[in-house]
Amino acid sequence: MAAAAVAPALEGLERLAGRWGYELPELAIRFALDTPGLDVVLVGVGSADELDVALRARDRARLAPELMTALAAFDRAALDAAHPERWDRVSTS
Repeated sequence: MAAAAVAPALEGLERLAGRWGYELPELAIRFALDTPGLDVVLVGVGSADELDVALRARDRARLAPELMTALAAFDRAALDAAHPERWDRVSTS
């Protein structure tokens, strides 16, 4: 299953977010906002609570360079599990 391939990284990110005083979705949005080369971050919300999280992320200070570096260690973009269009290639064992 694709989720199992990225679960350890997500658990690590959740712990890191908590240590830094973020909810994981809030940290993800802040990371996207602070990523060089991104001009627009589009965030979908399904509830008022999710909108509150997005707005909190927007209003927080930029992530320090050392935090951005720490988050880069969680990059899983090369994994098929990170791309829904490739999930049929992910091993289920």
